[in-house]
Amino acid sequence: MLAGGATAFALHTIACSDWNALSRCRDGACLRDAGGAAEGGVVDGGIGLCDAAGVDISFGATNQPVTRVLDFASAPKQTSFAEALSGGPCPMALDEGVRVPARAYLVQNATSSPGTLSAWAVCTDPTESAFLTFYARSTAPQTNVEIQACTGWVANGAQGRGGFDSPDEEGAWCPGLTKANDGGLPLGPCDVAVVYLQSASPDPDAAAPRSVRMVLEP
Repeated sequence: MLAGGATAFALHTIACSDWNALSRCRDGACLRDAGGAAEGGVVDGGIGLCDAAGVDISFGATNQPVTRVLDFASAPKQTSFAEALSGGPCPMALDEGVRVPARAYLVQNATSSPGTLSAWAVCTDPTESAFLTFYARSTAPQTNVEIQACTGWVANGAQGRGGFDSPDEEGAWCPGLTKANDGGLPLGPCDVAVVYLQSASPDPDAAAPRSVRMVLEP
């Protein structure tokens, strides 16, 4: 998922019928890279099969939540979002020199219809805190520039900027970006995105969510 235990998301070709920032189609097929660029292919007259190369979670239907254990204690570390800001709009400032445990998941809309990606931390203690954001790209962010260039908002719970909180929250710093709170990310057929979470503390033993839930909503 990230360096030191990460999934490498390779350049790949998909068949699709949508034309958007992630999967610009020419004659029905797409080539997608880390920046969202695309080149043409062969007409197939429809969505065909999505290329799931490198995908961690493939949503073949809507309203079917998937849960993943975060295990921040063993997660690789990356440069932290600016903790003093408690979240905010992208692009997001960083605390350079401060490294925190982070997890990233590449997800895909494998249905034939557009949907909205929702993701939220599952908190069981009021002291648990984390940052959550999306990246409209096919690779997990690695560099500081890439980490800053998130899509939409960095959530830090009900008390964070914007108040983007989890529907499964226990406490004020449990983040969620969902269709219900207008933080969800639209995904066309075969589109991919990265769901990215950071612990709010560089201490691997700090109170942080134990898991994350993700779902594609219609």
